[in-house]
Amino acid sequence: MYRARRFFFVALALLAPTLSLQAQTTTGSILGDVIDPSGAVLDGAAIRAVNDSTGAVRRTRTNAQGLFRIDGLVPALYSVTVEFPGFRSVTHSGLRVPIQGEVKLDFELTIGPVAESVSVTSQAPLVATTEQVIKTVVDNRLVENLPLKSRDFLDLGLLAPGVSLDQSSIRSGATESISFFALEERYKSVWLEGVDFNDEVTSGGTNLSRATRTRLGQEAVQEFQVLTSGYSAEFGRSAAGAINVVIKSGGNNVHGNAFYFLRDDSFDKPAFRIVGGEATPASEVPPFKRQQYGGTVGGPIVRDRAFYFGSIERQTGDESAQISIPKTVEEFVDSLGMGYDTRSVVPQELRAINALGKFTFNLNPSHTLNATYLYDDNREFNKNIGGQIGADNGFDDLGSSYFASLNHSSILGTATVNELRVNRSIQRLFRGVQSGGPFLPTLDFPSVDVGTNGGTTPQGRVQKNWILANTTSYQTSNHTIKWGGEINNAAASNDTNGTFNGAFRFPDDTAPFVPNRYVASFNLQFERGDSPDPTFVRVDRDVAMYALFVTDTWRVNRTLTLNAGLRYDLRVFKADLGGPDAFEQSGFSRGRPQDVWLEVALGPAGALGTDYWRPVPTDSLDLSPRFGLSWDPRGDGRAVIRASYGIFHDRIWTLGLRGVIAGYNGLIAQRVEVTNPDFFPNIPAAAGLPATTTSVTAVPAPSADTPYAQHASAGFGFEVSPDVAFSADFTHILGLNFQMIYNANAPLPLETTGGERVCPMAELLVARGAGACTQMRMSQDQSNRLHVNTATLRLERRFADRYGFLIGYTVGQSKQWSEGAFGSSPSNAYDRFNELDFGPTANDVRHRFTGHLMYELPFEVQFATIVTANSAPPFNHTTGLDDNLDFVRNDRPAGVGFNSLRGEPFFQADVRLSKRITIDDNRDVEVLWEMFNLFNRANLSNFNGNARSSTFRQARTALSPFQAQFGIKFRF
Repeated sequence: MYRARRFFFVALALLAPTLSLQAQTTTGSILGDVIDPSGAVLDGAAIRAVNDSTGAVRRTRTNAQGLFRIDGLVPALYSVTVEFPGFRSVTHSGLRVPIQGEVKLDFELTIGPVAESVSVTSQAPLVATTEQVIKTVVDNRLVENLPLKSRDFLDLGLLAPGVSLDQSSIRSGATESISFFALEERYKSVWLEGVDFNDEVTSGGTNLSRATRTRLGQEAVQEFQVLTSGYSAEFGRSAAGAINVVIKSGGNNVHGNAFYFLRDDSFDKPAFRIVGGEATPASEVPPFKRQQYGGTVGGPIVRDRAFYFGSIERQTGDESAQISIPKTVEEFVDSLGMGYDTRSVVPQELRAINALGKFTFNLNPSHTLNATYLYDDNREFNKNIGGQIGADNGFDDLGSSYFASLNHSSILGTATVNELRVNRSIQRLFRGVQSGGPFLPTLDFPSVDVGTNGGTTPQGRVQKNWILANTTSYQTSNHTIKWGGEINNAAASNDTNGTFNGAFRFPDDTAPFVPNRYVASFNLQFERGDSPDPTFVRVDRDVAMYALFVTDTWRVNRTLTLNAGLRYDLRVFKADLGGPDAFEQSGFSRGRPQDVWLEVALGPAGALGTDYWRPVPTDSLDLSPRFGLSWDPRGDGRAVIRASYGIFHDRIWTLGLRGVIAGYNGLIAQRVEVTNPDFFPNIPAAAGLPATTTSVTAVPAPSADTPYAQHASAGFGFEVSPDVAFSADFTHILGLNFQMIYNANAPLPLETTGGERVCPMAELLVARGAGACTQMRMSQDQSNRLHVNTATLRLERRFADRYGFLIGYTVGQSKQWSEGAFGSSPSNAYDRFNELDFGPTANDVRHRFTGHLMYELPFEVQFATIVTANSAPPFNHTTGLDDNLDFVRNDRPAGVGFNSLRGEPFFQADVRLSKRITIDDNRDVEVLWEMFNLFNRANLSNFNGNARSSTFRQARTALSPFQAQFGIKFRF
């Protein structure tokens, strides 16, 4: 650890003259060749690029090979002029540089006076012959004109081939929906204005709540890129993919809009109710109304020198959730007379506001300063109910956050560009029991849960980030060398409940209704006087992250480009996550982890004392090499063959580490389990339940390396016509060190013990008053592996002659051993890599089609559509019993593989029709009508794999029916 930190700070000192730290850039580049009519190169030709919006000018000259390159260009339209003595000057105008894109623009000058100028209108080539990365750019035209019910721009990332819906978001409606190559969505990273925009606590949200990252209104987004594979070492901490976002900026002309969007139940078809696993339209449309309104404005403060842009958006929602409760369960719960809520339709409410301000200052021709401030407040009431979640088993989510960033871009001579960033952000989320709701113990049935969800409410989390960031680019000869790094200090506190009222678990949905288990946790911090609230315990999960990277882009010649890079990441857990390493305490060793597990299971009175023992060791050597090549086989800029290989390290999410510490027996909470409780339906006194009644405790991992994936990709692309391109790519991913769940004291195989339950540490546990088979649950066993093979086909037509489209098809397979995120554990604890445990990931849809089209009809009417379809995702077949005696009720029948069942295919078509009414050259009004799930297809989801449930193999929810949205925009 000491050596790793010393290495980092020595490297930091060496890079200090140009380093300020953060590895991501949002700027793009223009490069190309300048030749004469004979094909001879022109050395020293003058190149000038002018930003059409702000008038900012960049200059360079061609080198001895006739090559030029201009880096550090903000995404915008540019005019590029080339001049050389004895030749006519040439200007290409209307050239769009996308976010972090390379635009290759070649010039052939003709003999004549320089004063004679040739002007042409240009567009960036559809085929990037100098890039190996597989990416999709979602530009402003798409952001503004495609149908988008959520008005969350990140959902447009689903347009990229290789990206699909994350099934956890379908199940809960809580997490972000983007899954790269069928991995969980938390294995992606999001960057805003070149700054880390991630939720360090959850990475991308949980199956209950969205990520706490600050939300950004759709109208404020300029464009973003979706990077699926082959991206450079600038991007780290994402094993699957990355999203890079840039915000709109002001310019020399005042521009903006005012908008209003309305979704209302009068536009919609009835919601689908699930009856016997079939979707049946409800008798009436449930109450629903969502409104979003606000505006944007941008313009000059001082022409050519200072600019502003601002946006504000308000969102209100009044809607409802549909709940499916078996009649037998409903009658039993109502008969208790305790106030449980068994309604099948429940109102939900949303109130949110988002505001943004961005200021740009051209301090002089070589220095530009951007200042950005983003604020978000989001309040959701009666959340997470619906389907199998009862009306009183949800919660209220109250979130607020801000994001403030300074970006200083410097042009240091003709060869060096530096981008320096400083960022401060604070994210807050409080999850409370529903307003006015009673505190009732959870009644957990196979098909539905009712009562206060003591496992999830109340809770609160806060994340505070300081980020210092920089990238430096230097061009020499045919090489573009880029280096930089990141310091990201995240202070994150978490208040979590102690499951104070407990949960009664029922084995069946039918009578007799007798619970077979009661589970609860009680706040020991409160009893010791460390906490003022009996319902809360607190864990501080601070983490400091450091990174360094260097890349080299080498244009070997006009047709071949090679890329190489290396990234180094170091994460240091602090606060409660950074306590002493239990395996390094006196009398303990990593070679005998069972000694530590025994003391942890017995509680704080053991030899380890009462410290917050570090849940995982520090991983101090995360090196990520990346390599790539791109080759233009015809030499005309119309085709490319590309390939890449790289290692992409992710992170260990601190939410899971919090769960480990909170699960240490008797440290901050006392966990109890009572089999066949006779005190139902009353909540027992904590003093009457000894700690030894628990059957499960969390234990730390003796080793835990950072999850990472090895990506290898190869493909080609070619220009079918000047406006149409086709590409095909194959990607293989090997994921290592992914999360698994492992019981360190699992019962020995029955065939070796004569059919008796015998656990390895039984004698030691019983001797000290604990249960012989107390489950020592290690949730951070980072030994899981995954394998992904995916082929993507893509046909794209740029918007020209009134229409444009992108069609993508993905076929592939994604498999891993069990699945840590949803609580699965190996069917045989002594064979964690049993063939039957190697099954498809939850997001493994073998076939996926996505396409969008925009078409301008006569009379300024525009038609746009998004069509998505995929084959059925998998779900796990379980017995609903603890067949292998490991205290986990997710065992599969003998001979049945993990995630062996499949649900149903998904299909949806969304359409947008709009009419633009022109007022004058600078102002217009647009009236629009958007329709979602146009054909009112009942897309079933959340299939029940529990064989003991009355809804086994049946869908428990259906996605939204036909819904529509009215909108109006005034632009100026």
